[in-house]
Amino acid sequence: MSLNNIQLPSALITDLYAQSLIMDKDAKIMQPAQAIEPVTTNNIAQPENILVSTTPAPTPAPAAAAAKPIPVATATAAPEWKSLGQNAKNILILVNNPGITFLPDDELAFLTQMLQACKLSLADIALLNLQQYQQTAYTDILQQFGSKTVFLFGVEPTQWGLPINFPAFQIQQFDSRKFLHSPGLGEMMGDKLLKTKLWAGLKTIFGL
Repeated sequence: MSLNNIQLPSALITDLYAQSLIMDKDAKIMQPAQAIEPVTTNNIAQPENILVSTTPAPTPAPAAAAAKPIPVATATAAPEWKSLGQNAKNILILVNNPGITFLPDDELAFLTQMLQACKLSLADIALLNLQQYQQTAYTDILQQFGSKTVFLFGVEPTQWGLPINFPAFQIQQFDSRKFLHSPGLGEMMGDKLLKTKLWAGLKTIFGL
């Protein structure tokens, strides 16, 4: 094999000629090429063949304003009805007793006896404590229970919101309903005269 036919690997040639060789036109000899001076921009060395852009970076678009929530109208919650009895005959009995659900035990016993004398029971009526429904219109209560006869014990008609007023123990027709108001059950329990006046009104209303 002649020397002219020897082929060197490319990796070996790279190691042998780490620097480029150029021909000096005057000396006619091969000399290492001079190192190219880097171009400095903002104190950072840049290769000469890299163009440095002077165009400012685009300003980022401002973030979109957060969408304001749409206010939602709050609906008035319907009252939670708590009544005693099954309202079989649409008879509404209203009391006003703070601190308890309906009536003290002795007043409930008195009411039960009164109903029995009228040939009725708790299943025929709806007993409601107005203390728990002070913000509820009387029309809403009447509509809820479909009342035809209404007794107000210890509650004045105008206090409940009725547009009319009438004396105690007087049977009053209004809005196709019968109304009667009297002192509270606790007050009538020990007063014979009050119980007599109440009984007279009950007999007229129920045809006894």
